[in-house]
Amino acid sequence: MSAYPWRLQIVGSASYAPDYVARLKYKIEDAGLAQRIVLRGALPSDELRGALDESDLFISASWDEASALAVLDAAAAGIPSLVTNVGGCERTLPALAGFVAPRRYPSALLCVIEACVFDDVSLQRIRASLEAVRPRLRRWTEAEAEFDREIALARRFSQGGGASDR
Repeated sequence: MSAYPWRLQIVGSASYAPDYVARLKYKIEDAGLAQRIVLRGALPSDELRGALDESDLFISASWDEASALAVLDAAAAGIPSLVTNVGGCERTLPALAGFVAPRRYPSALLCVIEACVFDDVSLQRIRASLEAVRPRLRRWTEAEAEFDREIALARRFSQGGGASDR
């Protein structure tokens, strides 16, 4: 797999576990992978959308997950996903939109990653499935904008405006 021109972007806040992030940075450097693996940190919505748009595969290899919103974002962006079976990720991933692997089982993740990298037929099948469900999915930023509109409407309503203000 080292001959394949892969690149990994790790996105997420480094402030929750700074000691872990420091160890991860050291391991990346020590393995000579700093040119392939980039720790992006937490990203604003527009940069996150850009990172998703340039991705070929979304991976959520969590051992614990509070929310599976990132899985929906990836599906809405049309990106095949590999998720672990935690925090509802396996139920959130639309049918035929990717792969589910058991948590804490790195060799299963590696098998799926290798299959994705080297099996264009599977990736094309998944992308076709994603195209079928994408019209029903919204990215988190779109849901957030809709929520903001509803809050604004509720404020107008509570200040004496009515539903006809829509």
